[in-house]
Amino acid sequence: MEKRLVGALVISAATLCMLCGTPATATEKTTIVALVAANAKAAFGDVAKAYEKAHPDVMISATYAGSKIIAAQIANGAAADIVIMSQPAVAAAGAGLDSPIVIFKNRTAIGVNKSGAEKIHDARDLAKPGLRLVGGTPGSIVAGYQNETVEKMTAHYGKDFAGKYAANVIDNKTDTNKVVEMVEAGAADAALLFESNIDTAKLMMIKLGDQDEVVVLAVVASVKASTHATQAKDLVKFVAGPEAAAIFRHHRQETP
Repeated sequence: MEKRLVGALVISAATLCMLCGTPATATEKTTIVALVAANAKAAFGDVAKAYEKAHPDVMISATYAGSKIIAAQIANGAAADIVIMSQPAVAAAGAGLDSPIVIFKNRTAIGVNKSGAEKIHDARDLAKPGLRLVGGTPGSIVAGYQNETVEKMTAHYGKDFAGKYAANVIDNKTDTNKVVEMVEAGAADAALLFESNIDTAKLMMIKLGDQDEVVVLAVVASVKASTHATQAKDLVKFVAGPEAAAIFRHHRQETP
């Protein structure tokens, strides 16, 4: 009788363990949603991996778009935890962000493919007739830094420079990565880009001097409406820290 009772208890315990399923020590990961400027895609991918490695209980879900699109999403109450965007677009996000922190600088330069290399040797050449250039969609951050760069060039190369440049623009794109893709594919000869987005294995980079280049700051900030405020602020601290800075520099982005 006693042996049968012990056996029944053992079977009951085994059955209970089967019903329990997942061990009590297992924990679910917290997903942090990041809205990231398209020109930081490659670098942030590596930053996210480094953070996840150090924080195995966190998973980062990132989507990439133009900074003004991200700002509009935040202003409209998008469900997100952190953003990385160009500083000029921050105001459009309204009061939806905590204090932004500068994480790197973007400098404008000219990205030229093989078809354009014979025609373009310096900034003045962007006004040559017959070139195929890619511009930014009006109102986008791309258009903003390109227009500012062209304005500075016009001051040096003559009042007709801007008009000649504009006549060579065959298409407009909303984010920098789309502009890069078009030039790399040979659909255009060149474009004004950020230095960090020019892969010198694919495109020739013509750097601009102080008189022509435009510097655009990139920032990181947590979203005030984040449902994971503590984790979001910790991720922001990491993105603004030395380990992430080394990753940004590896991707040719100049850190403060």
